[in-house]
Formats: sequence, structure tokens, C-alpha cells
Amino acid sequence: MNLFLAPLYSLFSLGFYRGIIRSRLRSGFLYLVYLSVIATLLMSVWLVRRGIPQMNSFLEWAKSQMPTLTWTPEGLVMNAASPQTMVHPELGPLVIFDMNRTDVDLGTMQNVVMFVTSKKIFVRQGLNQIKAYDLTRISAKGGQGEAAGAVPINGETLQKFYDSVRPWFVVLGILFFFIFFLVWKFLAALLYSWVGLLINFLRRPRLNYSAILNVSFFALTAVTLIQLLQLLFPFLGRLPFGFAGSLFVTGIYLFLAIKKTEDKDFQDSSLSSSESV
Repeated sequence: MNLFLAPLYSLFSLGFYRGIIRSRLRSGFLYLVYLSVIATLLMSVWLVRRGIPQMNSFLEWAKSQMPTLTWTPEGLVMNAASPQTMVHPELGPLVIFDMNRTDVDLGTMQNVVMFVTSKKIFVRQGLNQIKAYDLTRISAKGGQGEAAGAVPINGETLQKFYDSVRPWFVVLGILFFFIFFLVWKFLAALLYSWVGLLINFLRRPRLNYSAILNVSFFALTAVTLIQLLQLLFPFLGRLPFGFAGSLFVTGIYLFLAIKKTEDKDFQDSSLSSSESV
């Protein structure tokens, strides 16, 4: 099996799948790693061309909208009247600053992601959970000349923080995507192998499970290609596909790879036996 050309052959070649049926399960695992590397490279291209520019644009918006704050050991001080709301032109309200509040609830944060008071930062996690961070427990790390450990927090502070975390964000993001994609497709192959078992009942001679699982790794190629195209081209992402589409496309490939690769000699011998009877 030519691993480098396997994504191409797995899209149209029954002869390729006949070879996969006879190969070891190890080849399927290696292909899954190879497919994950390809997907990660494409994801990196998307990150450079679209992800990072979108992050930069979001930062510029945040710098222009964020009120000037000063952190002190007693909490935050805002150089503006409370409350102040950061409203993104596309995402809507995201953050509320209100130095007069001491606590918030789910109703208060229904339409925002973050709520900042003088003592705490509240972050909404999911629909029914709020995480609170105590600002008075943060140690001051300012330089000399700052009165009583006061630290200004403004657009320049955001820029410095962003510049420091962006390289780590990119590297860890790519690594996380590779691991996530590998685990995701492995679990998907396990799921679709059960579909392959059903198709296997129609096949003569039947395959063992390791061969079906091996085929399942390669049968995922078409769906993976569609999903990556939807990621790289947003207008394709608006087309309905989802799990039903994935099941339909992968099911077709499993049927072709399992049923349509039957041993012709076995079929001919079965036909001869039935005719002699």
C-alpha cells in the first residue's frame, strides 16, 4: 500500500480496498495518523490565512472598546461611569463592566460572556454555570513608580498580553487539533465499523472484524474531505451535512469496500454448486 497516495485511491478504487482487506490492521492506524497530519496542515493554513487575522481584528476592536481600568490590591477602579458594555458589531454584547455590583447571577449574564465588577470577574460557562475569579487575590506585578501596586489595564496591556500568548496559542492549538482529530476519527471508525458488520452479512465470504475496522479507517476519507472543505471555505460550511450526511457517504463507501470486493472465485464456485443441484 502506498500510504502517500492512499487518500486518493480510497476515494475511487475497489482494487485498493481489496488490498486493504488483506492488509494488517496496523496499516489502518498508520493511515489515520497520516490523515490527521494532512488535516492538521490544512488547519494550520486556515489558521494563518483566516484564524489569526480574525484574532487580530478582534483585538483591535477590544482595544478600542475597553474602558481604562486600574488594578489595586482592593480591586478594580474604572475611569468611566458604570456600567459600560462592550458590544461587538457581529457578536453583540460580550462584556459588562460595573464597579457598583458585588455579585451577578445567570439572569444578569444571559446575553453576555463576561461580567466584571471591582472585586470579581464572572465568566459564563455553558447555559447554567458561572465561574467567578477573585481579583483581590491577584498579586501586583507592576514596575517601579506605581502607587501602592496599582497596575493600569488598557488597550496597550491587552496588546502585550496578546503578543505574549499568541505563539503558544498557535502551537498548542495545532497540537490540540491533531490529537482531537486523531481521537475523533478513531472513534468514528469504531462507530462505522458496526455499520460495516451489518454489510458484512451480505458478503461471501465474510470478513473478520479486524478487516472491517481496517476498511472503516479508509472509508472515512470522503467525509473527512468534505468536512475540511467546509472548514476552509465558509460558504460550504453553510450547506447541511452533519451526522446524517456523514453516515450516508461513509455507508456507501463501506458497502462498496465490503460487498463489492467479494472473491469472484468464491462467487463462481457458489454459482456452479447451485447449478449442479
